[in-house]
Order: sequence, then C-alpha cells, then structure tokens
Amino acid sequence: MSPIKRLPLPPPPPPPEIRAWPDRQALLADRARALREGTRVALSLRELLMVAFLACWLTLAWYLCATGTRHYLDQQGWRSYVPWLFLGVLFLTGAAGSAALTHRRDRQLRQLLTLWQDLDHDPASVRRWSCPLHTLAWAAGSAAFCALAAALATGSPTDLGGTPAFLLAATHSAGKPLHHRRRLRRESQASRPTAT
Repeated sequence: MSPIKRLPLPPPPPPPEIRAWPDRQALLADRARALREGTRVALSLRELLMVAFLACWLTLAWYLCATGTRHYLDQQGWRSYVPWLFLGVLFLTGAAGSAALTHRRDRQLRQLLTLWQDLDHDPASVRRWSCPLHTLAWAAGSAAFCALAAALATGSPTDLGGTPAFLLAATHSAGKPLHHRRRLRRESQASRPTAT
C-alpha cells in the first residue's frame, strides 16, 4: 500500500464498434478532456513525491545493507549484522516491488494517452492539456534529484546507495516532461484522419 494516494487513471476510449459520438465536436471534447486528465495525473505533484519517496526508500535499504555488511566485516558477531541485513533486504524488496508497480502504471497511462490522441487531431486543444507549470515542476525535481545524487556521492560508503537511487529518480523525472513535449509536438505538427 503506497503512503501517497495516487490519482485515478482516465478511462480508455470506447472500442470502435460501440463508439457513439453524435459528431466530431463531441469526440474532440471528450478527447481533450481525457488528455487533460491523463496529463495532469502523469505530471501531478503526487507522482513526483512518489518518485522522491522511492528514491529515499532505496537509499535507506542500501544504508541498512551497508551497515550490516560493515558489522560483518568487522567480525562483531551475527547478532550485530543479521538484523541490519534482514531489514535491508526487506526494504530493498519492498522498494523494488513499488518501483515495478510505478513503472507499470506509467506505461499504462502512456498507452491510454496514446489511444486517446490517436482518435483524431486537434491542435487547438493543445492549450487545454499543455500543463506548463506541471512540466516545470518535474524539470525542477529532476535537477534537485541530480544535486542530491552528487551530494551523496561525496559521502561515506553507507551513503553511496543514494547516488544511483537519486540518479534513477532524476532520469525518470526528466523523461516525464520529455514524453509530454513529444506528445504536444506530435499534436501540433502531424495531421491524422478522423477516427470512425
């Protein structure tokens, strides 16, 4: 169970055999609404906080494993390192599972947005789902994660696990607005036939 409540995903467009829009304007209205809702979910502050939470979670897992390994190498007895290693593996397993679920959710959301965008072509609707402030927030988040990764890289060995964790978070945070900009550019430039 995630400590951060995720926003619900928009529904997919209806299958071709049961589509019943009265006219193209109705289709475009529903399409713009779905693209706006999906984009706001993808670039929401909650999703950015979830990325930060997972990075911190992975960093903690590394710290626990590294501390247990150091106690083992110092030959302090199994009671001094087994609890650390057990907690580290437990946290690492939970973080990996949550990261996998987040990746699957992001892929599902991208597929939904692509299905809605493929229905038609309406450059005038771009301003309704461009979400420039959301894009800026994710870019700032990516820069912050890079700064944290650099700071942790200069720390002790128990801190080094935060470097790859926050680099992954920075890469993911930079990829979100890039996907969004690519979708906006596609809408503005390409011309596609109306779906029937």
